[in-house]
Amino acid sequence: MRRLLARAPGRAFAPGHTFAPGHTFAPAFALACACLLLAACGGDEPDASTEVPATVTGNVVQVEPAEGEVESFVVEQDGTRYELRIADDVDYGFDLHHVREHMDAGDPVRVSTEERSDGAYALSIEDV
Repeated sequence: MRRLLARAPGRAFAPGHTFAPGHTFAPAFALACACLLLAACGGDEPDASTEVPATVTGNVVQVEPAEGEVESFVVEQDGTRYELRIADDVDYGFDLHHVREHMDAGDPVRVSTEERSDGAYALSIEDV
């Protein structure tokens, strides 16, 4: 094993992997690691730049805060996640803890939404 790691410029680093004289493996490895790190970061977060449709149907994948009175929740529709806030001026007609039950059970919801100056709000939440 030690023999494969010690190499002269232009010789094989390992079978099938050659590099031109003066080139090292480190920059390529660092670039690959940086790309993987960027791809992994924030993959589950809602996309703030995505316009929220008037109706979102899908599974509840997150509820904030984790305990207590629901302030917002995330619905995933066709691979896109939408963060929807609870509006103080809307009577949803049920205890909002039910949204957590949908998340736990994996049961989908249909949500009518409205864009406001500070984000997207749920106007109605229905079982599907």
